[in-house]
Amino acid sequence: MELRGHDVSCPQIYAHATAVTQLSNLVVNLREGRVSSFAWDNSCSGCSPSQCLKSSQSLSEENFTEGSQFFSEGTCGESADFCIGTPAACNLKVFVTWAGTDKHGRNLVSAGSRLSKLAGPTLSSFYNTLKDGYNQASQALGK
Repeated sequence: MELRGHDVSCPQIYAHATAVTQLSNLVVNLREGRVSSFAWDNSCSGCSPSQCLKSSQSLSEENFTEGSQFFSEGTCGESADFCIGTPAACNLKVFVTWAGTDKHGRNLVSAGSRLSKLAGPTLSSFYNTLKDGYNQASQALGK
């Protein structure tokens, strides 16, 4: 970590053979209006354990296969079956929230709406609302 400084992001899994993540949360951290870091803020609080996709803590540099140790948190996924016939339904959507302060020192407020702040049925409802809206828009555009 020392050699890389803060220019690093942990590997994240958003799909595998049987499941796909449709929504992920990126928190952009600012200090006085300048980006200082970002973090993937995902959890499985809105889904069952069988729907939780956990990322490996390492990847093989040769063939990019996952290692044997996994992060304790993951992100919710759904069966990849719904992608058949509607590939756009499987596109990853990134929900961006902002934390820290703007150039005038005022606190940014959208981080309070990040996905991990929502819990259980609330997160599930929010997720399904976003997913349904996206799918309706995709169908209306003929994608």
